[in-house]
Amino acid sequence: MDIGFYSYLIAALAYSFLSVLLFTSWRGGLQGAFLISATLVTAVWAVVVGIQSRFEFFFNPRGANFGSLSHLRLANLSLQGVNSAVVS
Repeated sequence: MDIGFYSYLIAALAYSFLSVLLFTSWRGGLQGAFLISATLVTAVWAVVVGIQSRFEFFFNPRGANFGSLSHLRLANLSLQGVNSAVVS
């Protein structure tokens, strides 16, 4: 049993569900668009990292090291910081 894979799978499902809920109640504002895009990016990140935790060779073909794609998560967090700064 791979606890990391299942944890990321649950996170991806939760963020996807949150994205659907946000999209159905979105009123067309810029802040809502940022929030929906942030939750979608986080869901995709959880899928990618979950696959990487399950199949360790996925992002390491022929010894190349592409990292864990944590920079995408950091970019998402910085976008959320910019969004909160715009709102304040």
